[in-house]
Amino acid sequence: MNSNHPCGSDPAQRYLSGQLRQAILQPGFEPSRAGSVPHVDALTPSERAEYIRRGVQLVRSGRVAFSILAAGAASRMDPAELPPQVQHLLKRSGLLQLPAGKALVPVLEHAGTVWTYLDLFLVNVARFLKQLDAAAPVLLFVSSANRDETCRYLAERPYELPEPIWYLEQPLARAFVARLEDARAAERNFPSEEFPQVLEYSRQNAGQYLPCEKPAGHGEFLHQLVASGMAGQLAGRGIRYVAVRNIDNVAALVDERWLAALGYLDLHQADLLAEVSQRPLGQKGGALIRRNERWLLAEDPSFTGSTYSARDSYYINNAVAILDLSLLGKLYETSVEELLRWNDRPLPERTAALQRLAERGRSRFPTLVDPKPFRLPNGRLVAAVVPETNMWESTLADDRVRLLPWAVDSDQDAGADLLSLPQPEQERRILRVRFCPVKTWADYLDPRKQMITHRLARRILDERLVEPPVP
Repeated sequence: MNSNHPCGSDPAQRYLSGQLRQAILQPGFEPSRAGSVPHVDALTPSERAEYIRRGVQLVRSGRVAFSILAAGAASRMDPAELPPQVQHLLKRSGLLQLPAGKALVPVLEHAGTVWTYLDLFLVNVARFLKQLDAAAPVLLFVSSANRDETCRYLAERPYELPEPIWYLEQPLARAFVARLEDARAAERNFPSEEFPQVLEYSRQNAGQYLPCEKPAGHGEFLHQLVASGMAGQLAGRGIRYVAVRNIDNVAALVDERWLAALGYLDLHQADLLAEVSQRPLGQKGGALIRRNERWLLAEDPSFTGSTYSARDSYYINNAVAILDLSLLGKLYETSVEELLRWNDRPLPERTAALQRLAERGRSRFPTLVDPKPFRLPNGRLVAAVVPETNMWESTLADDRVRLLPWAVDSDQDAGADLLSLPQPEQERRILRVRFCPVKTWADYLDPRKQMITHRLARRILDERLVEPPVP
């Protein structure tokens, strides 16, 4: 097991003893309400123009990096239930089986090529930078389980990026069987027909190690950014802002509306801007909440036992953000200047010091316990746990962190009648969507989600992302 895992020497025993448990939101917060957050498509023309102008200036001056969370293993996309459509796309792309990571799951075939989630992100960034005549580093957050697979895949695909891709690697930790109460609380993660067996297995085997390793949450993006020294390298290049999003949300394009978000963040000088939207029906995920005039993001399990649930909040966290590197100074009790200084120190000294900084910050994050499906070699589905830290709950780790929420449309806003609308109205609604996540095969096959995802993928591949004249 990785020695840097936040759970210490024997996490399963600490979990069973209650030392490692789900962090719960303290009373005194309130859910977000409709209309309480500025919406990207409600800007006045002058506001929009000013934000985009600022955004363009930042990108062209080399102050921005782009990143994608590509370490996920698609735990809710069971290879045993591979839809025929995905099997067809895999064959067309020359793959014999489903990749280990969700990043390489095929999305669509267009112009004779099969495009994956990762392809679409990289093409999006490459074409956006080309249209702005700009350069920027691209960070791929991968895991030790899918890095080799990802590197081999990318070696054969030219994306016309202005510089080589940077890799940030997330270590894995051994998973163990969830306690009965934790498995029961995570029912939304499991197919209903197998859930009684999942509960029974947890009743009999809680804390037993499983033959699998899993990433310890998206909080590791920030922890590894510090521990690897990459934060200091970015700062040394003059990078101030890092854009980041989940791999499965093709709708979160890097385009003019993203430029407006960047300019808005720069104007207001917050630590991070997070995109939020009306929660799609049945969609789990973190919520935007407010405490003492501060906006915060909290994940579903953190609401356990509180007055509210995540679904009481109008706005869901889209896992799409732009963060200011100064955020790391608050979370890890350091500064960008200190991270810069470590760039010039001898490697052993630098590595040890940065690991200590990362651990100091990691220990301040709330612990997240969210059991995920794992299928044993005999085919039985069980609830697997690796206690995590979550990047979005960094807003709960330090009272000084200032979050700026930014509302966008989700596939819910596109309307239940989307498929029956005339094409011009379909187009208008789809082009507003920036949140259309795909977590399960049911999401993948949903006709509305497919229509939105495929249309926005074609925009990435064929159309202008920044309309001339560019400021």
